[in-house]
Formats: sequence, structure tokens, C-alpha cells
Amino acid sequence: LGFDHYSSDGFRDHSSVQRSSLNLSARLFPMADSPISFHLLYTDLQYQIPGGLTLDQLSENPRQARPGSAEQNSSIHQKTLLTGLTAEYSLSENWINRTAAYLTTTDFDHPFILDYKTELSTDMGGRTVFQWDSKWRDMPIRLILGGEYQRGRNSAGNFGNMAGVRDTIRFLDDITTEQWLLFQQIEIEPADGWLIAASLSQNQISYKLDRKVDALNQMPLTLARTFRMEWVPRLSVSKKLGDHSAVFASLSAGFSPPTLDEFRTNEGSLNRDLEAEKGLNTELGFKRYAADESFILEASLFYFRLSETITTFTNEDGVVLFRNSGGTNHYGLEVSLSYDVYKSDAGRGFSVSARHSYTGHHFLFADYEARGEDLSGNRLTGVAPHSLNNMLQFDLGGEFSLFLRHQYSDRIPLNDQNTVFQASRNLFSAKASWNPRFAGY
Repeated sequence: LGFDHYSSDGFRDHSSVQRSSLNLSARLFPMADSPISFHLLYTDLQYQIPGGLTLDQLSENPRQARPGSAEQNSSIHQKTLLTGLTAEYSLSENWINRTAAYLTTTDFDHPFILDYKTELSTDMGGRTVFQWDSKWRDMPIRLILGGEYQRGRNSAGNFGNMAGVRDTIRFLDDITTEQWLLFQQIEIEPADGWLIAASLSQNQISYKLDRKVDALNQMPLTLARTFRMEWVPRLSVSKKLGDHSAVFASLSAGFSPPTLDEFRTNEGSLNRDLEAEKGLNTELGFKRYAADESFILEASLFYFRLSETITTFTNEDGVVLFRNSGGTNHYGLEVSLSYDVYKSDAGRGFSVSARHSYTGHHFLFADYEARGEDLSGNRLTGVAPHSLNNMLQFDLGGEFSLFLRHQYSDRIPLNDQNTVFQASRNLFSAKASWNPRFAGY
């Protein structure tokens, strides 16, 4: 059982955050080899939205909120309850089944400058996975078969906003979402440290919207959209180079249909023609580690090609909308290193450990045109080309810990034309924790 609360005033005007969460987990054993797990999470999140600034406004006062944000109480208040039950059952010596059912409810309240949006949604789903472990010609083999089904019901309304108070209704929608997927995976361990895994999944999602009230256009409507079934393959291979090092490679495809918030935007407009994003990812990596994990080095190179990329744009009224914008090319290098700087022989004595991670992301627009301007080759908006994280952890006798962290981010393009950038920045933070130990525990 756990509870936490977070509060922040924010750097800018009208940017405070309040967040509380309660979580409960239980694990029961009605039979020795068939545990049942129960999880519950409740969150209450409220934060103010200062809004975007023009370059002139930023130069004048970077702490100010966008004009109208505070007056209209532009903010979000969201309460979410997530609960789920998972059961595990041994069907035989080689077969095991894990089945889960879950339910989520969300109460969403969102006044913003031009509008006031409310949502009450309920989502439920179930997932079952069968796993078979055996040997074939003395080679360990694992087969995984499963499926998942999700269904959601969302009641969304848009109203006028009168100084932060909900006013007359503009739109009222009932939205139903359905998604199902099937997946299969086989893993084989040939001799000499090889591991080969191949998987395939089938996915489909559909939206149905019943617009019960349309006060602006006086045209209630029913709109249904079913995306075609997608087959998503993946192949990965890894090879141990010794007892403590390995290389791996993978090739995988994927797709991402428009989310409900992209299909029906905040102010109530409908993006009927949005297509699913599709991608192909190639990755090559290396890992080396010590037996006691006192040293871990991981590095990977990847190339990711995304087509039908969903990007945002702002219309003349300042409303954020979505559209498919050609493709993007993602070239990346990611490296992480963790190691013990000092560790006492007593085990629970004083120790110091360090972690470092670096990402180099060369993300570019490809075949992208906006408002008649060819932006192909420009850097992807909102992505830092280089970022670095460094952390030192001091364990002071087992109960007290101190964390020191440094984060660096390279300058970030703020528009698709790459004419405005956020400056590079360094962030330093510290955290102290106390974990008391009681007698017998």
C-alpha cells in the first residue's frame, strides 16, 4: 500500500501542479503454483497551463503566461481509477497460462482559453497468454500465444468558457472504441550462446462517434471509422560473446493509429481522414556487464523510418490540430553506463555508484510539405539532437541515500521551419531518501 503527493508552483505564472496517488497491490495463493494478483491505482492530478509564448513575449518576460490563460483558468483536473486482476495457472509441466482483466475510469475536466472540455470515460479489457517451454533436439524452445481485447466508452462535451466557469454547450459526443490483437512468438536457443526470436501480431482498432449535440452547426451526426487490420512482424537475434557480453540485432515493423484525442480534438473538431502511422525499425546493439552487475555497459544504433507521421499544427484561433505529414527519418545512438565507484565489504555500509547515459538523435523530416513550403531535411520539431544524463548515488549505511543528477539537453527546434530554437540547458537536482528498517524486517 502506498501514497504519494507532489506539489510545485512552477517557473512561470499560472503553472502550478498538484498530484496525489494511492496504490494497492496484493498477491494471493489459493494454490501453491497458481497465484492471483490484484492491483489498484487512484490518481488525482491538477495542473495549470501557462500556454505558449511568441518570441517577443518570451524576450519580454519568460515567466509570464500566455495572455488569457490565467483569466480563463486554462488547466486540467483529472481523476483516474485503474484496477486489475491477474491469474496464473500451470496447465502441465510445459504449459502455463496468465490471464488478466482490467478496468479504468477517468473523470477529465479541462477549461482552456477558447473552450471548456469535460470527459467521463470507462475502459475495460482482458488479456490471456499461453506459454510453452520445452526442448527440441536438445535446443531450449519457447512458444508464446495470446490475445487481448479492449473496449472503451467515452462521454465528451465541449462548452463555452466564461472566466473559468463552464457555459453553454457546444458539442456532446458519445464515443466507443474497440481494439483487439493476437500475437505469437517463438524463441529458440541454438548452441554457442545464440538466441533467436520471431514474433507476429495482428491488430485492429475502430472508433464510433455519436454526436448528440452540435450547437454551432445544428448537424448531429454518427461517424464510424475502422482501420484495416495490420500485421506486425519482428525478428531479433542475439549472440553471447562470453560469459558477460553479448551483441544483438533486431528488425521490426509497427503501426500506431490516431489516438482518441487526435481523432476528436480538444475543441470538438473531428479529424476524419487521419491515417495510422507506420514504421520500420532496425537496431544493432552491444552489452557488457559484470557478474554482480557492478558494471553494465549498453550501446545501440538504430534507424527508424516512419511514414504517415501525425504532427500538430495551430490554426488561426490558436487551436492545436493534427494531420498526416509525410514521413520522418530517425537515426540514433544510445549509450548507457553504470558502475560502482566504491562499495564497502560489509555489504550494507557506505557505497557510491554512478550512471551515465547519452542519446544522439538525428531525426529529420522526409517528404514533408507545409503550407506550400518543402521542409524535407529539416530537424524534427521538439527533439534535442544530443542529451546527457549523469547521476551519483550515495548509500549511507543502508537507510539513507542521496542522489545527485545532472541533465544536459542540446538546443531544440521549436518550429518545423527550424527558424526558432530553445537554447541548450543544464539541469541539476538532488534528492535525499530515508528507508528505515524495523526489527525482524
